[in-house]
Amino acid sequence: MQAAATLAASATMMEMRPAVNPLAARLHIREIQIVRLIGHGLGNREIAERLALSVQTVKWYNKSLFQKLNVANRAEALSAAKAGGLL
Repeated sequence: MQAAATLAASATMMEMRPAVNPLAARLHIREIQIVRLIGHGLGNREIAERLALSVQTVKWYNKSLFQKLNVANRAEALSAAKAGGLL
């Protein structure tokens, strides 16, 4: 009887958990932060300052982000991020 109650409670908890965004699950948290800051119109230097990173590190994350999204530039990355529900 107790096992059934535990199972029912577990099922209820699963229903309450928000769905995981499949695109977000593929990206590093920094990549998500960077694409959101790109969406706010920030350049690499401004993003680096905001996240306390070097400009080279931001560029590295951009390259990784573009590869994962299969895009060639910032505009395409923003479009993919919007379509994937990140923005």
